[in-house]
Amino acid sequence: MNTHRLAVALLLVLPTLLAAQETPKPAPKLAKLQPLIGSWHGTGTAQMGPGEPSKWESQSTYAWALGNFFVQEDTVVTFADMGKPLVMRSYLGWDAENRSYVSVGVDNDGTVGVHRIELLGDGSMVQMMESFHEGQTYFERYTNRIDGDSMTFAIDMMGAQGPAAQGVQGTMKRTDKAVAIARNAGAFTATPAPAITKLARIAGTYAVEAKMLMMPGAPPMNITGQDVVEKLFDGTVVHVHSTGKAEGHPADYVGEAFYGFDQKLGCIRAVFVSSMGEVGDMTGAFTDGGFVLTGAQRYMGQPCVQRMVTELGADGAPTKAIGHVLLGTSAPCECWNATYTKK
Repeated sequence: MNTHRLAVALLLVLPTLLAAQETPKPAPKLAKLQPLIGSWHGTGTAQMGPGEPSKWESQSTYAWALGNFFVQEDTVVTFADMGKPLVMRSYLGWDAENRSYVSVGVDNDGTVGVHRIELLGDGSMVQMMESFHEGQTYFERYTNRIDGDSMTFAIDMMGAQGPAAQGVQGTMKRTDKAVAIARNAGAFTATPAPAITKLARIAGTYAVEAKMLMMPGAPPMNITGQDVVEKLFDGTVVHVHSTGKAEGHPADYVGEAFYGFDQKLGCIRAVFVSSMGEVGDMTGAFTDGGFVLTGAQRYMGQPCVQRMVTELGADGAPTKAIGHVLLGTSAPCECWNATYTKK
């Protein structure tokens, strides 16, 4: 099995598989996202409920990030009849395992998610996603189309009953005014879920020392790194910024993970991206004395099931984490054993 496992310093997130022979390189397919790069000012309307639509104004910046594996989008939307802005960060890239363009995003309504992107022949970029609000499931279609220095934008929505309707529409123009995610922005409408409030107790900076199994039967690799954990948007989201290095591997690692509460699943959901082009989506729950994350995805073209068990101290801070993996036809193995020291 010609694979190489590199431990990442992601707090609470199981490390993932990387190519053995050399550091991964961004896919040539990412060039199709280049027209997004820059800043955009938008205006339009949104049907927020019965009556006349609400006017909105937006500022977005798209920039290459994480070793040029992703385009980082920061967007702030203000509504004429609402006091709080909608703040969003997304990472747009190429998911090599699922062979599709993808968007990994978070917003100040406590929502995290991974969504497939379709690039159509007319230049449109389309995302189809499922959302859940007030006990109801909705399907949304986001459509962007760039024509030079202009971009049209629309959201079509469909609920359990009734016809589909275009809930949001607008136009964006290129601008020189850049925007960054408002890390101190409050929540849009959500309140923190109790599970996220509990998870936010881990906020702080941690030194990470670990041993990582490169592949079943191989000797472990030494890992060092640091995790910076913070709560965002009035505590509706927990963000982990990770940096790390594996012994014998030339590249430094940078990872971004976002934890929110999935109302439909009724549990914590974690999404993450990295400077190695990784895309991840896992679910988590608290157990006696710890926190458990699980996920099932494909790595190096093989089916893979992961579990991370993190021990928490009396103050809620992580102290130790052990990860197990089922990869392809290999026997289950312990792939990650780490200690966390709060700085």
